[in-house]
Amino acid sequence: MTKIDVVIATYNGGKRLKKTLESLTRVKLPQSDWRLLLVLNACTDSSRAEADSYASRLPLVIIEVPEAGKSHALNQAVPHYRSDLIAFTDDDVTVDAEWLSAMIAAAATHPEYSVFTGKIVGRWERQPSEKLRQWIPLGSTYAVNENPVSGPCGAGEVWGPNTVYRRAVFDAGFRYNEAVGPRPGKLYPMGQDTEMATRVCKAGFKAYYVADAVVEHTIKSETVSEDWVVRRAERLAYGIFAVGNSAGYKRRLPAFVPLPLEIALMNYLWTATYPLTFLMPEQKHRFWIKWRYFYFRGLRAGYARFAARGQA
Repeated sequence: MTKIDVVIATYNGGKRLKKTLESLTRVKLPQSDWRLLLVLNACTDSSRAEADSYASRLPLVIIEVPEAGKSHALNQAVPHYRSDLIAFTDDDVTVDAEWLSAMIAAAATHPEYSVFTGKIVGRWERQPSEKLRQWIPLGSTYAVNENPVSGPCGAGEVWGPNTVYRRAVFDAGFRYNEAVGPRPGKLYPMGQDTEMATRVCKAGFKAYYVADAVVEHTIKSETVSEDWVVRRAERLAYGIFAVGNSAGYKRRLPAFVPLPLEIALMNYLWTATYPLTFLMPEQKHRFWIKWRYFYFRGLRAGYARFAARGQA
């Protein structure tokens, strides 16, 4: 039996895949000990050709999934698992040569843990401005965690570019929530990695951070801007009710105010305030007005789609 299966789902990632696959060829682990399950999710570009070009250099299994949706694609890989450890990363990541070895060693050393995550170093195509660094939490916004110290961690620190589960988690029936996660289209509920880890940890499985299990995550230049960050808030809020998690929204008004009324009022407030941002100079206050506008717009749309219709 192989020691670890690596799962990557890609949607038209042909231009990104080469760096990721090339880095995997440098993994310092015998190919008999690991496999790469590459899920081509509704790809219409050169992804298949790029993958095929590495077939002789990697222990590669290609899985084609025609229905779009990252969570759905990841779930389709489950029947192909052959290892006790299942690692997940993305198609815009460069893995360290010791990444898999470090995860295997951590799992052996800490048998009481079933969820592992590791260091995620940001490979910035364009450095964020000092203002953006001060206004937002860069780590959670861009899935970067450069903590140098290993130890127990919470589910909220388990992020997609660097995640490992014991196969026992999937044998227990856990799957990614297909209502959440990237899919083609303008708006989708985000946060499938944290949502999955949260459910798993609530069931009693424990998570551990492995500082010497390292990957580099490419942060695209077009995402390092105020406009991208505030629009991300819309996807973040849209996903809260998609997973039936009203606790993910912190109430602003007294409890006697019905939740849908509160969301509508907050949405109206920030919609009315948002035009002022076009008259304001660049500053933190302007940034957070814009952020709240998009957040409550996404929250209202998510409530209408998932909670109000009983789908959450």
